[in-house]
Amino acid sequence: MKKVYKILTVFFIMITVMLMNVSGEVKVQATEQNVDVWDGGVDISWYDSSNIKTSYDILNAKQFAGLAQLVNAGEDFDGVILNLTTDIDLNNIEWTPIGGSNRFTGATFNGNGHTIMNLTVTADTNFFYGLFGWTQNVQLNNIIVKDGNIIANGGEVGMLVADMIGNSNVYQCYTSGTVVFTDGIADAVGGVVGQIYNDSDGSYASIKESGSSVSITSDQAGQYGGIIGWVSTYDNSLFEITDCYYAGKLTVSDPGAATNGIAGIAVSIIGYGFPDNPSGEYKIINCYVSGIVENTGDTTSALGIALVDGTVSNCYWNSALGIVGVQQMTWDKANAGFIQGTGQTTSTEEKSLEAFKSSDFLATLNNGGTTWGILNNNSEYPYPLLTWQLKAFAADYALVDQALGKVPADLSIYTVETTNALNNAIVGVIRGKDASEQSLVNSYATMIETAIQQLEYKPADYTKVNVATAKVPLDLNIYTDESVKELNNAINAVVQGKNITEQSIVDGYAKAIETAINQLKYKSADYTKVNEAISKVPSDLSIYTDTSVNELNKSLEAVEKGKNITEQEVVNGYATAIENAISNLKKKTIVVDGIDVDDNKKDNKVVKATSTDDRTNVSLLITMLIVSGGILILKYKSSSKGI
Repeated sequence: MKKVYKILTVFFIMITVMLMNVSGEVKVQATEQNVDVWDGGVDISWYDSSNIKTSYDILNAKQFAGLAQLVNAGEDFDGVILNLTTDIDLNNIEWTPIGGSNRFTGATFNGNGHTIMNLTVTADTNFFYGLFGWTQNVQLNNIIVKDGNIIANGGEVGMLVADMIGNSNVYQCYTSGTVVFTDGIADAVGGVVGQIYNDSDGSYASIKESGSSVSITSDQAGQYGGIIGWVSTYDNSLFEITDCYYAGKLTVSDPGAATNGIAGIAVSIIGYGFPDNPSGEYKIINCYVSGIVENTGDTTSALGIALVDGTVSNCYWNSALGIVGVQQMTWDKANAGFIQGTGQTTSTEEKSLEAFKSSDFLATLNNGGTTWGILNNNSEYPYPLLTWQLKAFAADYALVDQALGKVPADLSIYTVETTNALNNAIVGVIRGKDASEQSLVNSYATMIETAIQQLEYKPADYTKVNVATAKVPLDLNIYTDESVKELNNAINAVVQGKNITEQSIVDGYAKAIETAINQLKYKSADYTKVNEAISKVPSDLSIYTDTSVNELNKSLEAVEKGKNITEQEVVNGYATAIENAISNLKKKTIVVDGIDVDDNKKDNKVVKATSTDDRTNVSLLITMLIVSGGILILKYKSSSKGI
């Protein structure tokens, strides 16, 4: 098997890669607490070969070094689960990979999100370079290798694991640091895994939800990849790499040579992916490259994603690189050369780094899920990270705090319903979330902002307006048109539906109505009847008795001008009084020759007329005249008879 790899590496060159994150190293752990620093010592007391347990907790650096010693001494951990319980600082002391001289087989190693930092592997006696070396059917989960340093001069190199065989899987792992390949031919060099080989029919291997910002540099021939250098499958076996990213710098400077004109291959996600048998299958799905991939010895040999014969879908690379993304090729055993492959490439394209920052790109990677997220306000790496990585960071509550800063100081002016909704949004904020839940934290801010926007003012109090309106006289016909118009204008100016912030306006409506009511002016009373009555007054009142004329004059003098319509009866009374006084005028009495004469006239002889007011005197006079006349008549009759 190794010979096959050696033969293939002769045809290809991949050059060293100095992984330098375009925007800086992806710091997947915000703080390092309870870090156990290795002093080079070894502790294997936790393991008893005569009583092998199903699981072990690795509590410190010495026990972790003990695991390496036990595996390399040939102890079998098949079926055993190993759990790392603390962060470990290997202190740049030379490390012997777990599985350096014997295979690490059948085990599951759970890093539980802990960080192993300052790994150093430089010994030129190694063939396998990495935290783990030669492994088979292992599961490596949730491990962070930070600031590793590997210097290799041949063999297989992976910052996490150098070589994986069979049903081997990497899940939720991240690596950073540097790999320098100095001499010899690199069988396979990857930022996470050096090589995976599916060695049995129906086997399955994968790398999922993992990333790397390892810097890889080399001037030697070989296979290099930002995530994995080499993959080979067996009959009916499957290898897939999904939801991975490379953010480092991979630089190779050996032009090399390859059959069919492919030389000095440098790829970011996978170095090779050629099945030993056509029934093997490769899948590279939902990955992206924000880092740098280049072959300075042959600029045409660098690929953005992979040289592969398989399915490549929804993958993206940095458009600034100016390189092709995918080459679909396969190995022709008969002719010992590469021919055009039959794999399919879909939804795979170059994008700008600016596009990688966008919410649209994040949505594209997630495709309805939540595997990816972006760390808010991260200037070092503003591109998508895996959600599990974000758990090491505190969520950013800046948007929440900004929203809270917009909450009005006085909520008493808003309706109970809308203030309750706002208070519920505020109370719903849960502090202490990690960055993997940033979208939830952002939703807190959104809910608060929305509740603020939906606050409704309490309605203004129209009581004063209603009280003022109730005072409007029922009959406005008795007031002048001008004053009624002013009142109607005040009433019509009232706008219903004002809120409490406009209370002064509403109160102004009430005041305007009150003022208009107070300024209503009655119409003037109608003096027509009075005038008609006055027009009937005789032009000569001298013929009437003083008493009746005096009564008439009193009625005329009683007339008071300027009365309003509410006093119309009084005015009408003036007319009635005048009419009555006119009707009651009495003419003076005229006596002619001792006889009352109508019209104060008799044979044009006018004698002294006595006022009927002197009726007693006149009556006495008349009586005396009658008596005197009677006496004269008797004397006359007597003289005529001769008496």
